[in-house]
Amino acid sequence: MKAAILDDHPIVADGLQKILKHDFKISEVMQFNSGDEFLTFMNNEGEPFELILLDITMPGKNGIEVCKEIKAKHSQTCVIAFSNHTERSIIMQMLLNGANGYLLKNASSAEIVSGIADALNGQIAFSKEVKEIISRPSAAD
Repeated sequence: MKAAILDDHPIVADGLQKILKHDFKISEVMQFNSGDEFLTFMNNEGEPFELILLDITMPGKNGIEVCKEIKAKHSQTCVIAFSNHTERSIIMQMLLNGANGYLLKNASSAEIVSGIADALNGQIAFSKEVKEIISRPSAAD
């Protein structure tokens, strides 16, 4: 399996890479600091990624825009948002753009592993706090 991590914080990307290699035995994990950097690579690379962990706030294009572009070209790619943003509207925009899940950066490693596994198995994956956010009635959000 080929995976990519898009996050402009090296410590976050390094931690996610360790989880992917240890818990999912993924040998090829590429890291990108911006959505633009990834999209350039994706457009020049023939083989799509099976899994992408995507931050929302990055230099250049944000994760919402990047998700939409990834899904337009590679609809089978599993794209999971990995963010600090807890706004319902942002979560919903990611889902509308085809995201396979939304995990918060404050989730435990066990919760992150479980969410990635769920998404790879065809489910929409949410961290516990995201489930609570989206289950609340929306006030014109």
